[in-house]
Amino acid sequence: MITGMYGMFAGAAQAFALVRRDGLDPAAFAGLLGPWLTAMAGLVQESGGTPDDEGSSLAMQVASTAVLLRTAEEQRVSSELLTPYYALMARALETGQPADELLLTEE
Repeated sequence: MITGMYGMFAGAAQAFALVRRDGLDPAAFAGLLGPWLTAMAGLVQESGGTPDDEGSSLAMQVASTAVLLRTAEEQRVSSELLTPYYALMARALETGQPADELLLTEE
């Protein structure tokens, strides 16, 4: 459970850094981010640990990472918290590995 929490906090930290770079109020953004993360947490529970590829395929997610990384770079915000996960998603897509096995390694 702690690893799930740290993943969420890493994403939230990235989002808050981007908001600060845009000169927006982090407290106001927190009021938007908190409920959105709560909604996403519901999807985690519904998935039962198996991602639904219909609405947000791994290919689409991998393609979108370029935009997220470019945005971070343009705003001078580190992407170090997220790039390892992006690399895992890209590798899974390349090898045809199911998204729910991103972190599994060969025996």
